[in-house]
Amino acid sequence: MNTNTDSTQPAAFRPIGLVTVTLITGGLVALLATHPLPEAQADPPSEEADESDAATTDPTKSDTPSATTAANKSDTPAAATSDAAANTDPAPAELTPRRPLRVVGLGWELVAPGLIANDGLSPGENSSFRSAGLDVEFSVALTASEIETQLARGGGDDDGADVAVMPLPTFVASYEHLRALSPEVFFVVGWSRGRDALAANDPKLLTEKPPQGKLELVGYAGQTATMLSLFALDEIGVDTANVALVSATGDKAKDAKLRAVERSLTSPVANSGSTIDARDLVLSSADAPRLIPMVAVAPASFVRGNTNDLARFGRTWLAGAERFGADVPEAARRISREPGAPEAVVLLEVMGYVAFADLADGARLAGLSGRGAVSIEVLFQRSWGLWRDVGVLSTPAPEHAPLDNSVIARVALGEGAPLIAGQATPKRSGERLILVHRLPEGATIDEAALVEELGFLAGTFERAQIELSVRKDKPANERIIAEAIERFDLEPEHVRVGPRIRSRESASIRVLVP
Repeated sequence: MNTNTDSTQPAAFRPIGLVTVTLITGGLVALLATHPLPEAQADPPSEEADESDAATTDPTKSDTPSATTAANKSDTPAAATSDAAANTDPAPAELTPRRPLRVVGLGWELVAPGLIANDGLSPGENSSFRSAGLDVEFSVALTASEIETQLARGGGDDDGADVAVMPLPTFVASYEHLRALSPEVFFVVGWSRGRDALAANDPKLLTEKPPQGKLELVGYAGQTATMLSLFALDEIGVDTANVALVSATGDKAKDAKLRAVERSLTSPVANSGSTIDARDLVLSSADAPRLIPMVAVAPASFVRGNTNDLARFGRTWLAGAERFGADVPEAARRISREPGAPEAVVLLEVMGYVAFADLADGARLAGLSGRGAVSIEVLFQRSWGLWRDVGVLSTPAPEHAPLDNSVIARVALGEGAPLIAGQATPKRSGERLILVHRLPEGATIDEAALVEELGFLAGTFERAQIELSVRKDKPANERIIAEAIERFDLEPEHVRVGPRIRSRESASIRVLVP
């Protein structure tokens, strides 16, 4: 089980064991044997859209582009031979016409590894991307609507983008605006580690009887802290359809008992954390470090036509993340010299709340490795449902999450792909109860559902101790836990039987953190 550093410390990195890499690579070889990847093709014509449509800031407006089904692209028909799949380091593929790969990130902290690998927003003298046969240009957006506009313009436009780096919940909230582009997740770049939090007037909000009726939450559509807050409320049994989002600057904010706190450079309430007593924080993404991934997305046609280029991009990004983690202060100083970048001290603070992913993280989250209950598919569907409950989205979720795992597979099979991971933290003594998931009195004990929930909570709260208690049925406790451990490959000491239920609920799952 991976553990984390104090969320205020910058992320560092460690190598992954040979056995893990061997298992991942073996699985990917089998995958590609049955689903060969396409060779790089000419970039399709730039897909342009009316900027005013893409730049709208309200995801609930009715002028959303018409839907086109975004199927799980792991089922995409093969377009190449198995020889192409075996070629792990193909000759450099060119974007046609030859032009830079344009990448936009939601905040400086999210594109930090890319800037280090590129030696700047534009290729510098020491650009690793250029050495890998790619010219890459980065830009930084401050709002999701800016990213929507740039993706709609396409990378053939100097003010557009081929690829966006953003939190998964933000991508989900923007999906209705971008649906006509068929955008897909093709790479996992990092995780929120303390960047997002829920503050409440009641310190026992998530552990005692859940509040009833209408609730007001200070938060914004697409904001990752808002998603974390909705997730927590949903877990304790609150009907999130009864949650209303209110602006931090509105009159209702003064009386709201709940506040989503996002410590980033792009949040509309980024500085609101400074006015909140730390004792009011009842949950943060440092407690649930696998809940909010940062991902790279691009239109499906671009991913299909430039798989090899994107694999080079991913491989070089990982190398940049490795260099970033080796000397975070120097990396912050280097990035601060770019036009429009914040001071190094500001970058250091926000970078401390992001941990960059390794290759194993990406393979696992894409469903290519391991048996974990946490995946892009699961997180996308749960995020969609929560955003729809509070009125951010208005349509049913796609049948499958928009994911193309061919780039991750190509990177994993490439020679010398860097493997990095978040710095481990020693276990601390003592445990603190932070969340209780309850089944109400009289509810039927669905053992399969409890197995799923145990796996999901153990996967997202990877530093936590997960306890299951089924009322008056100790054998069921042990049976459900054993099945969850086997199915999701959990560490046995990570899940245990909890204390006897003294209240009237049928079952409960408790989450305790050091």
